[in-house]
Amino acid sequence: MERRKHVYITPTCFTQNFHLFETILLRKLRQIDEERNTYLMGIQKLEEANLIVDGMKAQLEELKPVLEAKSKQVEKTMVKLDKESKEVEAIKAVVDQEA
Repeated sequence: MERRKHVYITPTCFTQNFHLFETILLRKLRQIDEERNTYLMGIQKLEEANLIVDGMKAQLEELKPVLEAKSKQVEKTMVKLDKESKEVEAIKAVVDQEA
């Protein structure tokens, strides 16, 4: 059977240990508070980003009809340009034959 040795702590040693514990505890509490603030800032930034994205989605939906109209206009212009380029090619061929 093993006997344990009694350890006596003097009041001064107890006070020093208590101050050491208090210092470590306060340091850890500050660290936890800083980490919590970091996470809260991250959450706030994510929420702000979500609001911006929602606004952009709404703006995109508003501009969708305009985009479709512009696409149709571009298609019409391309058809017109194709037709005109064929006419120009025909005229060019006639001019080249005359020359």
